[in-house]
Amino acid sequence: IHMYAVGVGDADITELRSIVTDGDSKNIVYAESFDSLTQFEGALADVICIAASKPDVSDSLS
Repeated sequence: IHMYAVGVGDADITELRSIVTDGDSKNIVYAESFDSLTQFEGALADVICIAASKPDVSDSLS
């Protein structure tokens, strides 16, 4: 599981960091307002889609 956090407005960055995988700030998106959050849509989708991967299914399972 790979955790991301999205904070808006007065979000506590320390709390967001405690949520995300490995406390890595690259897994945090922060915006001043919900209106400005739209500027991160594409970048966030790119990161999430890269993180998701197809499971490895062995042919020996039958």
